[in-house]
Amino acid sequence: MNILSLQFIVLMCVTAAVYQIFPQRLRWTVLTAADVVYVLLVQDLMLTAVMAVQITVTFAAACLLDSQNSGRTALQKKHIMAAAVSFNAAVMILFKEINFFLYPVRLILRAAGTGVSIPFIHWNAPAGLSYYSLIFIAYILDVYWGVSQAERNPGKMLLFAAFFPILTSGPFIRYRDISESLYAGNSITYHSMTYGLQRILWGLFKSLVISNRLGVLVGTIYADPAGYPGAYEFLAFVSFVLQLYTNFSGCIDIIIGISQIFGIEMPENFDSPFYSLSISEFWRRWHMTLGLWLKDYVLYPLLKSKRFRELGKNAKKKYGKRWGKQAPLFAGLMITWFLIGFWHGGGWNYIWGCGIYYGILIILGEMCGPALQRVNERLGINSSSRGWITFQRIRTFLIFTAGLSFFRSYDGLICGLKRWGYALSVWNPGIFINGSIFKLGMDKYDIAVLIVSLLILWIIDMIGHKRSVRDMLAEQNIVIRWGLLLALIFVVIIFGQYGSTYNASSFIYGKF
Repeated sequence: MNILSLQFIVLMCVTAAVYQIFPQRLRWTVLTAADVVYVLLVQDLMLTAVMAVQITVTFAAACLLDSQNSGRTALQKKHIMAAAVSFNAAVMILFKEINFFLYPVRLILRAAGTGVSIPFIHWNAPAGLSYYSLIFIAYILDVYWGVSQAERNPGKMLLFAAFFPILTSGPFIRYRDISESLYAGNSITYHSMTYGLQRILWGLFKSLVISNRLGVLVGTIYADPAGYPGAYEFLAFVSFVLQLYTNFSGCIDIIIGISQIFGIEMPENFDSPFYSLSISEFWRRWHMTLGLWLKDYVLYPLLKSKRFRELGKNAKKKYGKRWGKQAPLFAGLMITWFLIGFWHGGGWNYIWGCGIYYGILIILGEMCGPALQRVNERLGINSSSRGWITFQRIRTFLIFTAGLSFFRSYDGLICGLKRWGYALSVWNPGIFINGSIFKLGMDKYDIAVLIVSLLILWIIDMIGHKRSVRDMLAEQNIVIRWGLLLALIFVVIIFGQYGSTYNASSFIYGKF
């Protein structure tokens, strides 16, 4: 069940109505019931049982680890933490990425001439598995580290564990940040309703009007790389970045809007990423909750570990103070970026295109940063000038685009490399002026709508980079305010890309 499906809309409306008439202290039970209904609607009982086991293990482990429970030694708590974290990670890998580990086994058996063939495993996974598994791991570690108290009410734990909007596409939440508003039972007010619906409407605009149109173009070119070489490929690379951004951020807008109606504040997942001046800054603005999760629960613990401290000491002796200090950081970054790619999918196109590629670039940026700064100073480049900042933003966008081209190469890393071969094999920029781009599934009407919509997106993003657009809208008189809102509603209804190819479950990050 997707957040744009009729079932989800009905569930949302019924939940809001019942929620509002319940006493404040019991409203969290309405949300918990909605979670149960959602889970039962989207998957069978077997997958629901898997989710239930994970929730039970996480709930029990947190209670045993809670600082208020002093009946266990530090070593016992460490073993409980390790077992609970490993269990959640193992379930996620088993259902989502098991073929990554089966592939080398198949190669070894084939090379050894054993004649034994192990089939790849393809099975359905519990809804939101990749999201809630990491949320559970963070919750267990927070309780173990003493930065969060364990939730001892099973019903409230179920609400936190399976809050139905985030099971669709995230974002990653933390118990200590969301529990207060999640259980508060805040009334649905005019402010929360209007702000929530405005955010939902903006998400629908990005998804239906922009992303779905771009998806037609990208799908056409990616389906036939040999038939669309050269400039077509570069057009597909750039279009996919914009498609993914509007698709994923649009979905998050809808999720945040739904939560805001109930007075629940979700963390932001995007912060105007295309204004970034470097790749490291870009990833601090793109899919922020995943990046913060990996920083807090992978990178920092690694850097504090005994092995990495020893690595730093040995590196200082061998390479000097500067590089010795950087060695543990670079090693930790490569592990973190590998895991970012691995989370996106157990294929090397994801591990490279969403992970290692950016890790290498960030490390090179750290290593070469001082030297490049000296070069800029000698050349007299004004780093604060508008021209230089624009250049840095375009450069960062193109570097990001190059990596994400492999993300879209669903057939694997080799296919992604071949696609770049097609892109560089032909010089045909004339397609942008001879009408060829109108033969990619979109006519002049669609192209015009797309260009205007992207311009609107850019303007709103530019304004939102400085202050809240919804706050600015609220300051306007009622004629302007409702005029703009009604205009956006009609734009979504009239220009939204539905048609025979529309798929309500087409959110790209929904599959994770």
